Amino acid sequence: MDNRTQTPTQESSASTDVVRTPDDADSTSLGDSPALPNDELRDNLPSGAEYGADVTNEPQRNGPLDVSSKSTAVSFAGHDSRHESGFDIQQGQILIGDGDNESISVFDHSGTDASSVAPHSTSDRENESELSEISNYDDGRDDESTSTVASESRKVDHKHGREYQAGHEYCWPNDEKHREQMDIFHHACSLPLEDRLYLAPIKENVQNVLDVGTGTGIWAMDFADEHPSARVIGTDISPIQPEWVPPNLVFQLHDANLAWTFRERFEFIHCRRMAGSITDWDKFAKHAFAALQPGGYFECHELSMSFGSDDNTHENCASIIEWEEFWKDVGTNSGRSFTVVEDGRLKKSMELAGFKDIQKRIYKMPVGSWPKKSQLKEVGQYTYAALHVDLEGFLVGPMVEKLGKKLHDAYVLAAQLRNDLRSGKVHAYLPFEVIFGRKP
Repeated sequence: MDNRTQTPTQESSASTDVVRTPDDADSTSLGDSPALPNDELRDNLPSGAEYGADVTNEPQRNGPLDVSSKSTAVSFAGHDSRHESGFDIQQGQILIGDGDNESISVFDHSGTDASSVAPHSTSDRENESELSEISNYDDGRDDESTSTVASESRKVDHKHGREYQAGHEYCWPNDEKHREQMDIFHHACSLPLEDRLYLAPIKENVQNVLDVGTGTGIWAMDFADEHPSARVIGTDISPIQPEWVPPNLVFQLHDANLAWTFRERFEFIHCRRMAGSITDWDKFAKHAFAALQPGGYFECHELSMSFGSDDNTHENCASIIEWEEFWKDVGTNSGRSFTVVEDGRLKKSMELAGFKDIQKRIYKMPVGSWPKKSQLKEVGQYTYAALHVDLEGFLVGPMVEKLGKKLHDAYVLAAQLRNDLRSGKVHAYLPFEVIFGRKP
């Protein structure tokens, strides 16, 4: 049942049994031994028509800019959120990879409601440009950082053929195309978690919840629907969330790098895909620790920017090598890390902040339709689709502004990487880290 109300955004400031990592194993490693034989993991790609033409999506030099993808993303049954009808496909996922300390999970969601984790439709955003109508703000903050964010929130920078949030160094666009990849990634990242939104052992009747860097707000909306007794706050630097949301959800404008002065103390704080947004992870974890009630949990979900493969097919792929070096260079030049998964940064920062009972799990998410098993193939199709939709959006800003290269270079790399990932020759995956800890 859809209980949404038109709660405007606020201005202030994710069957078979699952085999899990033991409770005392608070860290994992990817390991180098595949969980399944390689001949079970690969398969021929579908026909090229399913993936579209080999073409770069570079802006036109004459005439209006075309920022839509000229390739057709991998076909799938839709990606509407639980807030919309129409997404009802059978889900099946298998976590691949089995290192010495790594959990391996087998998922089967036949008969479950897949609509609970898919992104909301474009129709929810029809009036998002009318930001002046968003006026029901909950003044949960009263500090300098709030006014700073609020004053810049409605400004948009038009550059590199895209739209960016003004007043911040956030390197990725916030336009419709990039929001689409956020929503597809929301579904892709829910698959290894058996469609769960979190892993921390929070109470069913949890009351105060914070979603930091909420983006399109899709995780916060799904959580609010799942926990109707909770009061959920989603924060972001950009007011790109829909107006129609569950009645127990509010959005606030807030830069997570600035002071946290929320009036309430939270029982659960969640963040996802913040790599490249956070300037100081130690400070960020300390902010979360201070904002929690004793016994509360802090959970982070981060998708690595570095590819892996159990058969090492990624190691000689020129576009993957260039992609990974690109993010290292951007991190060096921007002072923001894009390698928090590879560096183990999250656990270190949480330990330093004082969190206890830290548990970490790393899932391998295939990219593309190369897996033979249907469950893995589905994960790969969604992960590939999310990347395919807007690889250019990830690259153009950092390529030009941080590395001083040409816009054309970003589109060339995006086309090369897209081709390699859909070729079926590279059996790549992206490590996906989920880590949570408790405030004593």
